[in-house]
Amino acid sequence: MSDAILVVWRQPDGFWRWRYREPDGTDLLSNEGYPDRDATILAARTAYPGVRELKVERPRLHLGRWLRWLAVLGLILWLPRRLRSLLKAGLKVRRAARILRRRT
Repeated sequence: MSDAILVVWRQPDGFWRWRYREPDGTDLLSNEGYPDRDATILAARTAYPGVRELKVERPRLHLGRWLRWLAVLGLILWLPRRLRSLLKAGLKVRRAARILRRRT
C-alpha cells in the first residue's frame, strides 16, 4: 500500500473529488463530490489512512469557457465596426434623399 497515491482534483462544476490509484492500474473514485479541497483530502485520508502520498491536481482550463470569452471579445471588436458601417450607409441614403428633394 506504500506505492499507492491519493489524487485530489476540482471538477468543472466546482466540486472536489478524490481517487485512490495503485501502480498496477487500479483506480477507485470517490462516490461523491465535496465542496472544498480540505474536506476532500480529509475524506480520502479517512478512507485510505495508510497512503502517504497525496497529489493535488490543478484544475484544467476548460475550452468552453475560453470559447465563450473569445466570442464576447469578437463581438466587442466586431460590433462597433458594423454599427459604423451602417451609420455611414444611413448617412449616404440621407444625402441622396436630400439631393433628390432639391431636384424635384
